[in-house]
Amino acid sequence: MSSRQVPHSLFDRSEVSDWRDTVIHLFSFSKSYAIPGQRLGAIVAGQSVLKPLEAVLDTIQACPPTLPQIALRSILPSLRPHLNNTAQSIASRHSVFGNVMASVAPRWRIGCQGGYFAFIRHPFEDKTSSEVCEDLATRVGIAFLPGGNFATEQGGLITKDGEEFAQRWVRIAVANVDEDQLAEVAKRLATFEELSGWNLV
Repeated sequence: MSSRQVPHSLFDRSEVSDWRDTVIHLFSFSKSYAIPGQRLGAIVAGQSVLKPLEAVLDTIQACPPTLPQIALRSILPSLRPHLNNTAQSIASRHSVFGNVMASVAPRWRIGCQGGYFAFIRHPFEDKTSSEVCEDLATRVGIAFLPGGNFATEQGGLITKDGEEFAQRWVRIAVANVDEDQLAEVAKRLATFEELSGWNLV
């Protein structure tokens, strides 16, 4: 998403570490500019990643149609206002969601927010994220994705306090719902705490 403010400091150089050793940034023109099917994007990474990646790309066909690319080149600047408006709208939804969760369902802790999604730590003891997601869907009509969908079989994504990502975290999409619906999500999560009958942390 586009913004006039710097969204993060991951690309800053420091005496301790260099982002090129730890960060791979992926960007999709197709998604950001709402142009489906074009398969146009960019990768920002260190040379240790880009060199072998170039070798892989040489072995596959990864070229979208040429004529649409030529047409898009001239109109992309005119789409910047739409891109900026979308970024501001999504940022506003994240802000609303963070505030309403803190006031209505504070046990569901937001771990990170950005782009189209947010990751939330559920408050139940001895329940996996898959179990929580299944019951949320059947009891209160909320569709989350379990954290296990975004971790390796070895539990590769681990939170800073050592808990397995797959066990305690769920993901919600905030881009395709309005602010009233986000507030309703928080209300249903608070209701689910009582309906489930599960032990809370």
